[in-house]
Amino acid sequence: MKNKLLAIFLFVTTILNAQTILTEQLAPAPGDVHTYHNADTTGVWTMATAQSTNWDFNFLQIEDTLRTINYAAIQGTGYDTAFATANLKSTNSSGRNNYFIVNANEFKNIGNAQGSTIIKFTDAFKILTFPFGVGSSLFDYYYSAPFVSGGYPNSANDGFTYTFCNDMGTLQLGNITYNNIILVKDTLFTTYTYPSSPANYVTKQWVKKFSWYDGATKFPMLEYERIRTENSWAAGVIIVTGSVKVREGLLTNVVSNNTTNEKILFDANTRQLTFQNIKNMTAILLYNTNGDIVNKFTIFSDINLSDYSSGLYIVQVQTKDMIINQKVILN
Repeated sequence: MKNKLLAIFLFVTTILNAQTILTEQLAPAPGDVHTYHNADTTGVWTMATAQSTNWDFNFLQIEDTLRTINYAAIQGTGYDTAFATANLKSTNSSGRNNYFIVNANEFKNIGNAQGSTIIKFTDAFKILTFPFGVGSSLFDYYYSAPFVSGGYPNSANDGFTYTFCNDMGTLQLGNITYNNIILVKDTLFTTYTYPSSPANYVTKQWVKKFSWYDGATKFPMLEYERIRTENSWAAGVIIVTGSVKVREGLLTNVVSNNTTNEKILFDANTRQLTFQNIKNMTAILLYNTNGDIVNKFTIFSDINLSDYSSGLYIVQVQTKDMIINQKVILN
């Protein structure tokens, strides 16, 4: 009986040790810098929303520009004076400042500022509670004090955020497989109202954010954000935008087809793929927008895609030293 209980204890302990947990030690702190590259969003939405524990993002097309988000302590000057309770702020490459309260229990946003617009949340929304891992969730309402935006005074916004984690598996980036990765999903709904504008304008915005964490570093390995916007003054018009961030250093062998001398060339009229200056090829893959491999070619020479259905695809060439991804459209 003792041996059986010991075996159960060891089994449960192994499962717990394998779990990836986000704790307050992994929250941003003054002096931290989040460096990342943006990537093309093709195929990422489907992969993010699919029920999967093996996320393969080898097909990502990475931008060369290195972007940063800098975290700093509150100095009490400039925008800081509007956020007296904050103990941390971040500034991104475009000059947007976010203000946070971080402690052992939670990480929450209390407002943001850029240009002449200062938005203070009278009810801040929680980004995470600690610890956070598979099975964790949080729901939070928030409301901002009136502010001025786009020339319209007395604007206000309110909404809710719902964050949960129910997936853990492997993440593939740059032909490297990372284990015990968790996916944190966040839905943020916001209503902006402009009561002083002539038509009492209203904007509704849904933000879905997917973040893959390894539990060992402070910032997500991969982030995908999708924003859906509806404006009352443009009835029936829905604007959808998206962005992808990949943490620096995870895709060092993936190069941009636009900047390297090794290129994938595509003739849309003939559907012919040619490969310029690419040597020592080890694989040529064709992905669809679901992230599925449609074909793995065995002949490393020019390829014609006339036999494939119309649509959007990603061609990937792997060599001993690099990976090149190129989006192609078959009409």
